[in-house]
Amino acid sequence: MTAPRSVLCALGGTDRDGMLVAIGASLADRTGSALSLLETHLELSLMGPDAVAPAPIISPQVEAETTAERERRLQRLAGSVGHPEARCEALPGPAQTVLSQASQRDDVAWLVAGDRGGSVLRAVLQGSVTRGLLDHAGCPVAVVTPDATTAALTDPHAVVCAVGESAGARRTVEVAAELAGALDTTLVVVHAVDDDGGPRQSVDPLLGELLSQVPAGVPARGVAVTGSPVDALVDALHEEHAGVVVTGAPGRGLLRAALGGSVPHTLLGRLDRQIAVVVPDH
Repeated sequence: MTAPRSVLCALGGTDRDGMLVAIGASLADRTGSALSLLETHLELSLMGPDAVAPAPIISPQVEAETTAERERRLQRLAGSVGHPEARCEALPGPAQTVLSQASQRDDVAWLVAGDRGGSVLRAVLQGSVTRGLLDHAGCPVAVVTPDATTAALTDPHAVVCAVGESAGARRTVEVAAELAGALDTTLVVVHAVDDDGGPRQSVDPLLGELLSQVPAGVPARGVAVTGSPVDALVDALHEEHAGVVVTGAPGRGLLRAALGGSVPHTLLGRLDRQIAVVVPDH
């Protein structure tokens, strides 16, 4: 029998975990999925004597917990959002590696992870686990920005989806349409092109093709704009009062994204209360 789909919340023993779990539970409820909580931690025995704890700093109480104590704490968190049956795990190891492997599980449909915000360069310097996951996760990653709350899902107004000419555009729209349907809201597909007079003729047919795959029960429309994709998306988010934006994965490592530019990473630095869903191209 096929395992039920699940929403996996990536936790780190910080004061932000409560909101991440609440958002994960809301996503699970609306998509008909199970809820799973996974907390990662580095065992001191696996770290060198001169190792420095990564940011954000974990409280001494959490750091001293045993695996069983961590999992009981996670179970209490799950119960507080109405999911006492949630699968709760506390696994040692580098967070990005553990989460990337967990996201490949057959049952995991969504990964919820927090982000500290800021530029992609800041993410490189601080070693952002979530930003590093975007190209390696086995499922869409719902990135929770610092000021995001459950209102992004309970009162989203619209789901804005960014598309381009890449082969991954169909998959990105498919995920965005599923999410818009689950949230009972409108899907707005945005395609931005450079203002050079050339590619504009291909925009409308592309939007028409992508919109044709949206299920009939999901209200959807396309918007073609010229200029910066990030500016176009931010404008669309504000105009639609949208709580969620969906985009494709960067398709490059975090350092290369910092040097060469990346729509998802740049967009994450400009969001305030929205949740960004990044869809891998595999």
